[in-house]
Amino acid sequence: MSGWMSRSRTPRSTVVVVWVIAAVLVLVGGVAHVADLVRHGLWPYAWAPGWLNLYWSSLAILDPLAAVASTSPAVS
Repeated sequence: MSGWMSRSRTPRSTVVVVWVIAAVLVLVGGVAHVADLVRHGLWPYAWAPGWLNLYWSSLAILDPLAAVASTSPAVS
């Protein structure tokens, strides 16, 4: 690992476990957004303004990308 993690006193295994948990949680969020898209389309929340519906719908793509990016090795 590089950068700030090489100077950290936190054990590498702890850092990896936290990263994996975070990636799984973000991926689960992405699955929830995809389920909303499948069930309700791009405007799943009738009470919300258009920009908020578009934001929540975009997370169907952005959450899984964040999960994959967080588990990719760091480039130094």
